[in-house]
Amino acid sequence: MKKGFILFACVLVVVGFAGCGPKKVESGAGAEGGSAADIKMDQVEEYDVSGGGGPYGGQASAEDVAEARNTIEDLYFDYDRYAVRADARSVLEKNAEILNKTGTRVTIEGHCDERGSTEYNIALGERRAKAAKDYLVNLGVSASRVTTISYGEEKPFCSESNEDCWQKNRRAHFDVK
Repeated sequence: MKKGFILFACVLVVVGFAGCGPKKVESGAGAEGGSAADIKMDQVEEYDVSGGGGPYGGQASAEDVAEARNTIEDLYFDYDRYAVRADARSVLEKNAEILNKTGTRVTIEGHCDERGSTEYNIALGERRAKAAKDYLVNLGVSASRVTTISYGEEKPFCSESNEDCWQKNRRAHFDVK
């Protein structure tokens, strides 16, 4: 009896969620009258908001990926910090604009200089990547198109032991997909 009830409950859940997929926004003639949300429907473009690639869903084209790779810039951080610097905000705004335009996906890699323990640098790199992602999401980039990873000090851009080199290694690198 108990198994039958659980099976029945599972069937109800599956049937209940069957119609919960992405919805298309209708525009034009069918938008007349109704609620306040319907009044300006003729001004709304149709977008797949399910987290797909380009503005109409699916995968980004090879041209869009190439454009994003050539335009997206890395961010740089202060020593022992993961806060987005003032000079990096304009970089993130440009990055968000190109990501929204092209619909490409991106992995943000958090990197550190060689100072500090491996564990500490992995954690700091993770915070740097997350700070960059959060900023992009606040600028309208879909969180489902942005992933993060931390390499800590393991993949340095520069291998010299001086401040100029360390600054180049304290970064969030954008790997466009």
